[in-house]
Amino acid sequence: MAEPYISIVERLFGIARTLNLTTILMIALLLMLAVPTYFAWRFLTNEDFRREFMQSAELLTEHAPCVVLEGHAYGHATRHTIMVVYELDGRFEKILGRRASGKLTKEELNSVCQIVLSDAGRLNQNKEAVP
Repeated sequence: MAEPYISIVERLFGIARTLNLTTILMIALLLMLAVPTYFAWRFLTNEDFRREFMQSAELLTEHAPCVVLEGHAYGHATRHTIMVVYELDGRFEKILGRRASGKLTKEELNSVCQIVLSDAGRLNQNKEAVP
């Protein structure tokens, strides 16, 4: 005679009833080890995954009229980007900037900020001159 059909849900409930505290703790321990191990493996083997966690940027606020962004990227040196907002276009800001190939000192940041400000001023003057 054929055995009656047992659903998957009934099988799972049967397995759950046979678990004791020790097996539940062992399963929890395995899960606690498996999740960090998976992320460590992805970090070591997948360059895009690693790059996602190794990039960061910080806004430096001491250079008042300019926006200075200090970026740290995986496999690259720290770079500075100096920007200034020269016009508002509805909800959007038009930004003019310069990016250095490496890290700049405070004096260099100040001088590049002045250069970007003068570039933005010239851009606004040219725009006003054109009818």
